[in-house]
Amino acid sequence: MLESFSLKSSFILGGTYDDETQELTLEFASGGSYDYPNVAPETVQGLRAAPSAGKFFHQFISTRV
Repeated sequence: MLESFSLKSSFILGGTYDDETQELTLEFASGGSYDYPNVAPETVQGLRAAPSAGKFFHQFISTRV
């Protein structure tokens, strides 16, 4: 199931997550949109709950690609 979400972040506006394919798509404030394959649901939950989405992204998502 495809789920859309928004974030309170100056870096990441929001995204979508497909729990069947485990693909995360993020929309950035800079205007870009990028797909991240094989992202565990727990990682997406962490991103959504993080006090700083940007820091979480850099630590747990961007380093995987």
